[in-house]
Amino acid sequence: MTSSFHFILTSFNHHRLKAIFVFALMLFASPVMADVFQVELTKAVTQSDQIKAAREGYLSSREDVTIANKSKDWTASLSASHKYSETSTSGASFDAVNNREVSVTVKRTLYDGGLSLTQNNVALLNLEIADTRIRSAEELVLMDAIEAYTNLVTARDSLRISRTNVTRLKEHLRAATIQLQVGESTVTELAGTKARLARAEASLIQSQTTLANAEATYTSLIGTPPSSLVMPEEAKGLPALMDEGRAQALDYKASHRIAYLQERLARKAMDVLLSQIRPNLDLSVVGSTTDNTNSSFDKEVASATITFSMPLYPSSSVRAKSRGAVADHRQALFSLMENKRQTLLQAENAFRSYASNRAVIAAYEAELDAANAVQKGTMQEVQYGEKTILDQLDTEQDVVAAQLNLLVARRDLVNASYRLKSAIGHLTVEGMSLDGLGDVKDEEIKTPLQGIIPMIVYPE
Repeated sequence: MTSSFHFILTSFNHHRLKAIFVFALMLFASPVMADVFQVELTKAVTQSDQIKAAREGYLSSREDVTIANKSKDWTASLSASHKYSETSTSGASFDAVNNREVSVTVKRTLYDGGLSLTQNNVALLNLEIADTRIRSAEELVLMDAIEAYTNLVTARDSLRISRTNVTRLKEHLRAATIQLQVGESTVTELAGTKARLARAEASLIQSQTTLANAEATYTSLIGTPPSSLVMPEEAKGLPALMDEGRAQALDYKASHRIAYLQERLARKAMDVLLSQIRPNLDLSVVGSTTDNTNSSFDKEVASATITFSMPLYPSSSVRAKSRGAVADHRQALFSLMENKRQTLLQAENAFRSYASNRAVIAAYEAELDAANAVQKGTMQEVQYGEKTILDQLDTEQDVVAAQLNLLVARRDLVNASYRLKSAIGHLTVEGMSLDGLGDVKDEEIKTPLQGIIPMIVYPE
């Protein structure tokens, strides 16, 4: 009986060494593998349409700042006329009269009630919102990419463990079949081995499907995955205390910053409305020249006019707009308070989740050590006939389950660390020291207007 189990035990130790080697690769990632993680995240950022769309939104908002100052511009208009007439005189003769007039008018608003200033402030707030939305898009893209990366690493390692487990059980089944033929085993032990093999094969199929899904997600977000990936380290620069994390979340979380800016924007809408009903001063300078056949009608005129205008009283529509502006601001204020509550709660939950995942690692490591010890003792008891081969298979399965639990726990720990980094607003291209797409402030948009008579040159 002892010689019959020697092959099984040797085979299991061989597979166990393979599993330990896999874990060693995962735990002691080289700097090269760490660089692969950074490179893959950079690929996710540079090819993300979500981030590119946010950057275009910033460029559009930047042009709105220029548009907001249009009331400060000078405007000019040119008009020309030519009149020709003939007047009948005595007989069949006529007197021809030519009258030519050219007029140039230049206008500028001297005071617009503060409209250009308030519109400029609104445009600057919108520009800051657009800039913050880039950081928000980076957070979402990076978190998705990190989870895709860690899920793929876990799926690959889980598949290796599942394949090793199936191979081990097939060797057990082959040995149990031989032992039954020579009378050293029972039908029950053979059936039990078959059942455990069938369960392992089902787990293998699930692992293959999980890997296929992980690869598809990775390819969609990042691109073709490298052949060699290892689990990255935990995120750096995380807060040591929950209160520290709460403070950083309010200071740096992109979604909270957007909510604050939108509240400021709603308040500025009242200033815009007020400036629209304030007095306006407009300067108009007109110069004209007239050339007539009769020189006595020739003249040159220059005039300057300052126009003062203001509404006699706020109309009912203006009053309605003011009430609407108050309601909009209150809505934005309540939204800001709700966002603050959610931001703080998200930071607190992320902090607790990260702390608990770190504690879970120690528990699963202890489970794996205990499972290995039980499996080793059971092997010896089987050799001396104190336990059956089915008992040994159960302990070996406990080792496999403990390996998978630890594998998933390490993935969850890494993901939890980056979720905490996201919750406090530091999961950005800058916060991760990635190259990204460069500074959006350096980008320029070429005008589509071309020609003396402007035409739009832009593809459909």
